[in-house]
Amino acid sequence: MAENALAANMTANGEPHTEPYTGKQLVRAGANVRAMDTLMPNNWKTMSKPEMALLKNLGWNQQTWDTKDTPAAKWPMTMVTAYVNLTPLQRESVRKLGMTARDWDKRVQAFTSGKNA
Repeated sequence: MAENALAANMTANGEPHTEPYTGKQLVRAGANVRAMDTLMPNNWKTMSKPEMALLKNLGWNQQTWDTKDTPAAKWPMTMVTAYVNLTPLQRESVRKLGMTARDWDKRVQAFTSGKNA
């Protein structure tokens, strides 16, 4: 039975199926990912690759993340974008970072009103 499952994941050429590269980072289910609130106080290099990938999907990179608490910080536009206006990939990233649509929109509302979410 395991051989059939393995064969199903192979192309006609005998190569493994791979997802096409879309310019966005995909994170498989079951990846070790901490919740967004847990990640906020950490710097970029202390995160796992799946965590970095999810944050990249939301517009973050090492520089913007590590300087997010400075007065001149430039946060990604996604951080002020309502959940309904996020792309499907961004919505998936939000969910994998442990947030519901309601949680996200509350955070966006706090950011846009100048409060610390």
